[in-house]
Amino acid sequence: FSREVKEANWRYYVPRTVHLSSLSFGIHSIIASELGRSDEAYEFFKHAAHVDLGPSPHASDAGIHAGAMGALWQAVVNGFGGLRLRPDGLLAFRPRLPEPWRRLAFLVEWRGVRLRAEIRRSQLALERLGEPERSVPVEVEGEMYTLEDKLQVTFSKAGPGKPAPETGQEH
Repeated sequence: FSREVKEANWRYYVPRTVHLSSLSFGIHSIIASELGRSDEAYEFFKHAAHVDLGPSPHASDAGIHAGAMGALWQAVVNGFGGLRLRPDGLLAFRPRLPEPWRRLAFLVEWRGVRLRAEIRRSQLALERLGEPERSVPVEVEGEMYTLEDKLQVTFSKAGPGKPAPETGQEH
């Protein structure tokens, strides 16, 4: 869907949604991130976390809500990390960290290649871990890059910068 359609649906449905499903908050967090509504994304994320991890000591007496935990993981990786699969199957990142966070790191496996992503306020560092040793095409904020071993891209909300020179230091 276009951004305009997503935005129109957000404005229409969010005030009408009662969030009776434990999946609702996590999914709303992802879409809020995608729309650049970072404060709302973080609030929905906190609600999603409270389903099983919140102040109510009996929220998970009968066991955790596995689906809600999956939605929480997706809110982090797909929402704040901005990870998507493009229609052609390639990885794309549009990171949007919530204001209280300084960094986010996660592992992902794509077509048999393990990747480590670390996101800071305006920087994405990707590292290929282990085998197989092949390049990985990746899109960051609309620009295409090729990940050999390590890649560091500096970006702003307006778009990406150029890859930073490799320093060998952890980013």
